[in-house]
Amino acid sequence: MQYEKIIDALVERRGSITAKKFRHGEQWLNTTEKSKFNTLIKSASPEQLALFSELLQSERDSGFHDALVVLSELMNLENLRFSVNGEELPHEPYGTELYFDWVARVSGEPWPQDNS
Repeated sequence: MQYEKIIDALVERRGSITAKKFRHGEQWLNTTEKSKFNTLIKSASPEQLALFSELLQSERDSGFHDALVVLSELMNLENLRFSVNGEELPHEPYGTELYFDWVARVSGEPWPQDNS
């Protein structure tokens, strides 16, 4: 189902490159703008880098979630609909909102089975 493919594609893209760089202590291109972050990376312990990485990933996840909440609200309040190749996607095919389905998939939950 196209709906599932879209949610799964968003789950696949949730990983933060910035969080990964922090976790591994990788420095960024040494520009004036980024030098303050390189200084932080150099001075942080591995445990601190892991915490920074976790925080950055959490904020990225929050951005995905908030965007899906807005789209879900528009779907429910303004009749927003999505289509792929001219075919309208089902609205809340499992009785749950876009953001709920995304969170469930991020958590490793399988898609519900079609009981029809």
